[in-house]
Amino acid sequence: DLFGVRVTLVEADILATTLPDGEADAVHDSFIYHNIRPEARQAYVREAARVLRPGGRFVLVGFSDRMTPGSGPLRLTSDDVLDAVTPYFEVEEFRRFRNLPTRARPDQWHWFGHFRKRTVPRTG
Repeated sequence: DLFGVRVTLVEADILATTLPDGEADAVHDSFIYHNIRPEARQAYVREAARVLRPGGRFVLVGFSDRMTPGSGPLRLTSDDVLDAVTPYFEVEEFRRFRNLPTRARPDQWHWFGHFRKRTVPRTG
């Protein structure tokens, strides 16, 4: 119990989780989504929505297309995130933020997204 609230943390591969439908109050993605192949993004987001209860929260942090170029993960445009997320989630907050610059990565721009699961997925 934490402040009178029971908290259970589960670490899982969202593309291979066995969590039941509607089990989670929140799914937190910390720099994973930008590593997901573009063709798997919809499945990734659909699975995050599946394990969340109605109104559950999905929090995403990932590399932005303004990130310093170079090797490493894909850089995401806003469309790369929102096209996959918005059929299943309402946008509570979505913005770029700048991480502390380093000599090697002077422009460390990331996305922060806070989304709420839709009661019914949006189509078309």
